[in-house]
Amino acid sequence: MDKERMAELEKIESHGAENGWVAPMTEEDRAFFAYFRSVFKRYNISPSKATRLEYDFVTRVAESEFYLQKANVRGYSLSIAAQPLSCCLRRKNLHNTLRGVTMQTV
Repeated sequence: MDKERMAELEKIESHGAENGWVAPMTEEDRAFFAYFRSVFKRYNISPSKATRLEYDFVTRVAESEFYLQKANVRGYSLSIAAQPLSCCLRRKNLHNTLRGVTMQTV
């Protein structure tokens, strides 16, 4: 490694050691983590004892609700068109799926 590259790496290393290696959280980051913790509390799940399935569930719920609320605040509306149930209903397939989801400015 040449001396210029080594000096540049040492400069980066000293800057990281002085100021920390992780960027400070933004206001949105803090709001999301507060909401994330509230979703854990809502479903009575302890983050430290959660299984991978529980943690993934809480993560997906928190992300979808948080960003949906944020979109609604910014003036977007969620338009959902439901797909009709099929003519051949089976006992195990009685769920209604979404055909289209669009975001529109209000």
